[in-house]
Amino acid sequence: MKGKIRRLCLTLLIPLLLLMGCGQGREQAKEPSAEELLKEVLSNQKQLKSGKMQMTMNFKAAMPLEEAQDLLGDLQDSAIQMDMDAELQFQEERMRMDGELNMQIMSMKIPVPIESYTVKSGDKYVTYTKNGEEWQKSETDVSGGDMGALVFAGQELYQGIQEESLTMTEETLELDNETSTECYVIHSSIGGEVLNSLFSMAGQVPGQENVLGDFRIEDEKVDLDLYVDKKEKEIIRTRIDMRQLMEKMMSDLTAQSGTDQTMKVDKFQIAVTIKERGETVEVEVPQEALDAEEL
Repeated sequence: MKGKIRRLCLTLLIPLLLLMGCGQGREQAKEPSAEELLKEVLSNQKQLKSGKMQMTMNFKAAMPLEEAQDLLGDLQDSAIQMDMDAELQFQEERMRMDGELNMQIMSMKIPVPIESYTVKSGDKYVTYTKNGEEWQKSETDVSGGDMGALVFAGQELYQGIQEESLTMTEETLELDNETSTECYVIHSSIGGEVLNSLFSMAGQVPGQENVLGDFRIEDEKVDLDLYVDKKEKEIIRTRIDMRQLMEKMMSDLTAQSGTDQTMKVDKFQIAVTIKERGETVEVEVPQEALDAEEL
């Protein structure tokens, strides 16, 4: 079960990062409503030529282990924290990611360095991932509704926003120790075909073809927050809260496996912050990665 959780998280990182990556707008004179601001941001949204982003993920959950209950008498805690930097060339459809994924199971902490490159080659997206000292290569099809339609389009995530759920607040977003930005925060949700397409990407990864089992992801929704720079009317951070969805998915998966284990998910949030918009970026795959064997 722990391995399945980790694989599910990892297979969602690249599409989520890329889906959240775009957005340019114009300054608006009057104070907008949530509906007006969303319409303006989306109508003015243009695909970036390149940019630098940061992605963070926090996942914390607990599950009882039957074989350890006599000894522990409680739940087994697990957590995953991730901090990634990415460089993207949208028009060329090339991306580089590097950072670290930290897994914690009870008192044991497992750091996992991550370095990967994704490029388009013909009718395939090719991803090179470094595991330890070795590079591995995997491919996914470029097809409508899957990787090709979603990953580098940068539109589908926002088009799936359910407008009846819109509310808006204002917040000062601390980008680092020295920089802050006054933002509108559009609170909304996404679901249906957008979630279905997003998770179908995970199913294209070798070994993850049945990652969801019989779970109907298209019937669910997740909370989405858009942080919009007040002055520039640009989306500078996108945050998705997947806690309730993950808890429901894990409950469904354990039921399918015939066990009565339950998982309590305390947190599962993913946030992408645009650090440098339009920054010139050249993504080159190293030769040692190109020489990797396919999974």
